[in-house]
Amino acid sequence: MNGATIDNIETLLEGVLEETEDSEVHFKIRTALQFLSALRVQHQDDLEIVEDDEEIETDVFENLREMGYIE
Repeated sequence: MNGATIDNIETLLEGVLEETEDSEVHFKIRTALQFLSALRVQHQDDLEIVEDDEEIETDVFENLREMGYIE
């Protein structure tokens, strides 16, 4: 899941959060947004590990970019 996908999910959830007044739904959506925030941090950490690994061949990076895993 790349950063743009996480951004899109966050935008959708924030829109739903604004449209509802149910406190239970608000709690669940805020919790989901917190999970997405954690996922974003993990995704960034994973990218840094992959980009720092000098043993990975250039074509591997190209394949990861084409699949949307790295930008």
